[in-house]
Amino acid sequence: MILLAAHGSPDRRAQALARGLRKGLERVLGVEVLLGFIEHQSPTLLESTLELGRRGGGVVRKRLL
Repeated sequence: MILLAAHGSPDRRAQALARGLRKGLERVLGVEVLLGFIEHQSPTLLESTLELGRRGGGVVRKRLL
């Protein structure tokens, strides 16, 4: 499992880009990818980090969009 951290944006196009990147990574890597945003949208990075911990941990990658 991977946690993808994105800055977030009030612009819906940027939100769609981040979610599309998550889906693309899942498809290419064949693993579940959680997405957490620093601000402007949910789930927050904290919420996604806690979820990652509940599921047993994984790899954290940052990607500022």
